[in-house]
Amino acid sequence: MSDVESTQAPSATSETAGLAEIRERWSALVAAINDARAAYYRRDAPTISDDEYDRLFRELIELEASWPELQSGDSPTASVGGDVAAMFAPVQHLQRMFSLDNVFSQDELAEWLQRVEKSLDGEPE
Repeated sequence: MSDVESTQAPSATSETAGLAEIRERWSALVAAINDARAAYYRRDAPTISDDEYDRLFRELIELEASWPELQSGDSPTASVGGDVAAMFAPVQHLQRMFSLDNVFSQDELAEWLQRVEKSLDGEPE
């Protein structure tokens, strides 16, 4: 587990969560996610599990949804992809590779399967 413990995002109506505390949590999440990305993509040396990364990332999404003023171009939620280490050679897959898109429930899995099936319409088997 990472140094940044996963917690519930404070609700917008929470009286006990001060904005300074929320900004501090946001900064800690951004730093932890950016560190994890660098370890995974650039150094090929993951420091946290995929599950922990996904939990932290979802918490950041929820925090930014509750506190839109935190959203910025510096947030991992605003970036697409990541740098890949030069040691990784490109690979041509024989078949299309489908991502599970961070599926965490049966409903999300069913939705993912529908998207995949729809995208395969008309493709040869």
